Amino acid sequence: MDDTKLATALSDLHAARVAEFAERPFIEALARNASAGSLGERGRSAALLTLKRYGRSLDASGGSEEASAALSVRTEGERFLLDSPFRLKDLCKRVQGARWDSGHKAWTYTASPTSAQNLVAAFADHQLTGDERFNDLLSESVRREDAQGLKDATDLDPIPFTKGTPWLHQLQAYHFAQQLPSAMLALDMGTGKSRIAVDLITNASTKKTDAGEPFRVLVICPKSVIGVWPRELGLHAGLPWTTCAPLKGTVAKRTEEAKVAYDSPNERVAIIVNYEAARAAAFQTWSTKVDWDYVIFDESHRIKDGQSKTSRYCSKLTRKSDRRLMLTGTPLPNGPLDIFGQYRTLDPDIFGRSFTAFRARYALMGGYGGYEVLGYQNEDEFNKKLYSIAFRVSSDDVLDLPGEHDVTRTCVLEPKAQKIYDALEDEMIAQINDGVVTAANALVKLLRLQQVTGGALHDDDKNLTYVSTAKAELLADIATDLPADEPIVVFCRFVHDLDVVKGVAEKLKRSYGEVSGRRNDMGADAKMPAGIDIMAVQVASGSEGIDLTRSHVAIFYSLGFSLAQYLQARRRLSRPGQTRKVLFLHLEAEKTIDGAIYAALDDKQEVVDYVLTKLEHSK
Repeated sequence: MDDTKLATALSDLHAARVAEFAERPFIEALARNASAGSLGERGRSAALLTLKRYGRSLDASGGSEEASAALSVRTEGERFLLDSPFRLKDLCKRVQGARWDSGHKAWTYTASPTSAQNLVAAFADHQLTGDERFNDLLSESVRREDAQGLKDATDLDPIPFTKGTPWLHQLQAYHFAQQLPSAMLALDMGTGKSRIAVDLITNASTKKTDAGEPFRVLVICPKSVIGVWPRELGLHAGLPWTTCAPLKGTVAKRTEEAKVAYDSPNERVAIIVNYEAARAAAFQTWSTKVDWDYVIFDESHRIKDGQSKTSRYCSKLTRKSDRRLMLTGTPLPNGPLDIFGQYRTLDPDIFGRSFTAFRARYALMGGYGGYEVLGYQNEDEFNKKLYSIAFRVSSDDVLDLPGEHDVTRTCVLEPKAQKIYDALEDEMIAQINDGVVTAANALVKLLRLQQVTGGALHDDDKNLTYVSTAKAELLADIATDLPADEPIVVFCRFVHDLDVVKGVAEKLKRSYGEVSGRRNDMGADAKMPAGIDIMAVQVASGSEGIDLTRSHVAIFYSLGFSLAQYLQARRRLSRPGQTRKVLFLHLEAEKTIDGAIYAALDDKQEVVDYVLTKLEHSK
């Protein structure tokens, strides 16, 4: 499809969505209440903006005079109190979350944008007035409705402060999330979630920094992603950021580093911490006492279990943050109930704070003791609530995403492993446990260094010793964040790397297959069998003659020094028969030869000469 046809198609889709929204009962009710002047000045202004966007004007009738009644809403704490005539009691009952408060002699509802919207829609034929808090929350609900129209829009303003040119779906996601105090970007891996997040926090910062006030962001993510965020900010942010991403030391020490960064005079500070460290007592106590302008939960499905300590900690940040953003490619890894823990933190008013009530509303329970999920119910309502603040994109839906997309993920070797690595690099000899490893020449040294980054190597007596789990943990993190039913290909160089991949598959309860000099689990047609979740492929054995197009995700755990084998490995997935865009992930141990190897392959240069030159110049 050429650019002109694509633009026309998207424009038609957007027009259809606008027409659909213009006929919604909420929009009808908004027109009548704005005409009657019952929304207050602030609510009326927000309503006018939405009505204009959907081509509606004010309703001159102001509703049915015959049935019209005067109602008022006031806010006390976290509840709306509705004063209404007795004859409307049945209508009051039908509004979601209704409870009768005998003390106040009024119907009450959770004070939330959803409740404000429900009340306006329910009493569309009456005169409904609200206090300032009600009108503020109604304005937010209007913004949610308005934001839906941005999901398919093509006539969007450019992002003020950014670097480079975003893809269309990134621009749509940016404008959608910018409208909301809390949003989820449910985008597949490789579709650029981090860039959108960087643009959001950078442009949100200007209102405070222009007034001379500091802007503070907390990013909570898997440990393997901590190093990604400073790079993403440097790559995409249109304004300067100070980052604090401590990885070493106790949690107490890292918390002290975060405090220093938070209290610094720098305008924009992003503090990046992994989920496990964030929930620890030292960091949790401090982070829930200070205020945050933005909190980002990267790979937010990690907090899907609302009963877990991590999820409970994250929910405490809701009241300590002005805005919240969740990033995930798998928002519902096991089913709809997985959203509860995430939305309790993101916006607890949408699905509530009670998992028992949430489960009763959306799951059909049965089986032994009534604790088995037999199916789901109220799915249309569930989806409407979910996507009221969520933007969903799969890699196959993104028309301007390249056919192949490369992503580098990094890890840091443990101090002991780094010491072994440095000794081999500098002295060509290292002590491991009771054995000694020597490198007789430059080529052997490269092999040994690469083995260390993979986690294991043989000493001079042929004894295999595992020296690091950093890259194995990185692989497990990535596999965890991919859908369980998504087949994955992992390319390795060494036999012990294959064993590591097998161990990761077993830990994640994924079925394992292998193509190597010792076994071949490919089908009779040389294709990846349907029963294998993770297929480990030794590059020298499986770079030619096999078809891996069942998968569209390939991870390079380790690589040989042959450019031809590397290109052949890529072609096992990116070839005729592949129906999806292919994501290639490269695992790299920081401060090792991994980076030089990938750089040489990317530049299509002779790897050995390139890497040796890099090592020589680094001394």
